Amino acid sequence: MLTRTRALCGASILVLTASTLFAQTVDEIVAKNIASRGGAEKWKSIESMKMTGSIAAGGRTIGLTAWTKRPNLSRQEMSFDGQKAVQAFDGSHFWVMPPGADAPQEMSGTAADLAKTQSEFDSVLLDYKSKATVEFVGNEDDGGRPVYHLKVTRKGGGVQHYFLDAETGIERKITSTLNSPNGQTATATIEFGDFRNVDGVMVPYSIKNVVDGKLVSAVTVSQVEFNVPVAEDLFRMPKK
Repeated sequence: MLTRTRALCGASILVLTASTLFAQTVDEIVAKNIASRGGAEKWKSIESMKMTGSIAAGGRTIGLTAWTKRPNLSRQEMSFDGQKAVQAFDGSHFWVMPPGADAPQEMSGTAADLAKTQSEFDSVLLDYKSKATVEFVGNEDDGGRPVYHLKVTRKGGGVQHYFLDAETGIERKITSTLNSPNGQTATATIEFGDFRNVDGVMVPYSIKNVVDGKLVSAVTVSQVEFNVPVAEDLFRMPKK
């Protein structure tokens, strides 16, 4: 009995030790990521951001101006062939204004869920314990670069996979599963590159959207500005 008790105690200690090391590993990886992007204090001092650039999609180049503001407000204006399209999230509703439309349209379903997630001003990894459960999946390779693979399960149930450069700690890509109303699924990937220092914060100037391995669009950023004045009315859906 004494031997069995000792064995059980030893096994419990091993489990507790492994759990502690696992938690430390996740914490260390996340801390490295936040530090590599400029640090938590710096990010929390930023209230808004304006980005200008262009989108290459469908064989055409589209002008892009995007605004984001705490906590989860976003608006993108896209211009091409003398026309303009708008899509925005006001914190509760996702709406779009197609080119030539007389009135905005509120969107729901997968598109709205995705817009809500992408409108979050801070990375889910910043103060992640209050937002999600983060698991360390393992060390992997991505395009010849060693990466840390983290599984992020948000409190609302959504799951994303973060792949962080093992050397720098910066995101290389984020993947998630999209579910369509007809029951089909697709793997959506956001790939980040060309990180540049803007006022002490590392910002990607290249963002690619890939679905099931096929490039859908590529964003090239030309300018990023922080703490620009922006009224919340900019994000609200206009009255019909």
